[in-house]
Amino acid sequence: MKITVLAGSPKGENSVTMQYVLFLKKQFPEHDFDIIQIASRIKQIERDKKLYSSIISSVKSSRLVIWAFPLYYMLVCSQYKRFIELIFENKSASAFKGRYSASLSTSIHFYDHTAHNYIRSVCEDLGMNVTGSFSARMDDLLRASERQRLSEFFINAAFSADNRLIAPAMSSPLPRRAFSYRPGKPSKKMKPFSGPSTLVITDSLDGNTGRMIARLANFTGRLEIASLADIGFKGGCMGCMKCGQNGVCVYDGIDGFTNFYRSRVMTADCLVFAGSMKDRYLSSLWKCFFDRSFFNNHRPSLSGKQLAWIISGPLSAEQNLQEMLFAYTEFQGANLAGFATDDCSSSAAIDSQLAALASRLSRFSESAYIAPPTFRKTAGLKIFRDEVYSGLRIVFKQDHRYYRQNGLYDFPNRSMLKRLAVFAGYWATSIPFVYRKMAEGMKDYMTRPYKKITGN
Repeated sequence: MKITVLAGSPKGENSVTMQYVLFLKKQFPEHDFDIIQIASRIKQIERDKKLYSSIISSVKSSRLVIWAFPLYYMLVCSQYKRFIELIFENKSASAFKGRYSASLSTSIHFYDHTAHNYIRSVCEDLGMNVTGSFSARMDDLLRASERQRLSEFFINAAFSADNRLIAPAMSSPLPRRAFSYRPGKPSKKMKPFSGPSTLVITDSLDGNTGRMIARLANFTGRLEIASLADIGFKGGCMGCMKCGQNGVCVYDGIDGFTNFYRSRVMTADCLVFAGSMKDRYLSSLWKCFFDRSFFNNHRPSLSGKQLAWIISGPLSAEQNLQEMLFAYTEFQGANLAGFATDDCSSSAAIDSQLAALASRLSRFSESAYIAPPTFRKTAGLKIFRDEVYSGLRIVFKQDHRYYRQNGLYDFPNRSMLKRLAVFAGYWATSIPFVYRKMAEGMKDYMTRPYKKITGN
């Protein structure tokens, strides 16, 4: 069987993800693997039409396509994302239609599900038959049991493709519309909110996105706009991890992103991230922004800030993107001030959304309100806490220093006294009559501390 592997690591051949692919190639020599480096050659692919056409031809002549990538900020890297955009821009979807697909990722399991959800939805938009996904921990390949599991995954994908098995689509097509937002006249009764400085970062000042930003300016006193296109990115994150020692990015001195992030993003009181949806996410330019901010490593870099999103596109129909926006805001330590979108197809409604958004930015900033964390941040920090403490601190030294200084090494029961108390309580409540007594009074026991506060 002809299998095309679209390799999504900026490191190219010398990547951890590629070792998983090479293992499969070695294990299953009866199949013809055509491994194409996408992420590491994206600039060449953009320029060279013949190269792009050869990639599409390989896809068209294959039965199974494997999307193999490392996880970058809950998704694929910006370079890989750009290739997906090229597929739609060049109207190459027909080459993928009817082909079978599988996705393979390597990570430490921080929002790997959103990356695979994204790839699955893109594949379904391309008319592909999805066989499944495999999310490996980076070092899984070193264990025999995990190599067996990877082999079984591939066998299933190949069997599905060979026997033309069809699985149901898990995502609905995104609605298409050509709604043009037309802002109303600013109300004389409504004066611009004053107070916090607000930085709007956008990948475009055109279309509905630009008009929504302009309308927001009617309600906000100190508003500054920064275009991602003006930063002059020289490339996406390379995953080289040189920043792990002291936060110095390999691009420092080559482009101005790190300085922009530190001097403008991290110093603003309020942030508004504005952009248009492209396929099932924002643009690859926005993805480059998120990826390149990894010079902060696994540390929140927007703590205490208010963050709002202005999205042009069918956001309500793309739950996976919503999840990533919520999670990003929480994990960065910011408070979600809200959303404004043109999803409603009503200019008056959008005007109202933007007025409300400006109001929340002002009020939340004045009160320094930060919503309590949910599973998104709590679970994410625990993953990073364990990974940094157990081994990643060798590379990510600035993470280790930050986690230690800010009490993030909050492993349960580090106190010997608490451990002894839990040990004693565990065995005491193993005695039947003690457990019955505890169960009878459980409701009162649970609410007693709170009643002292409520006075009930």
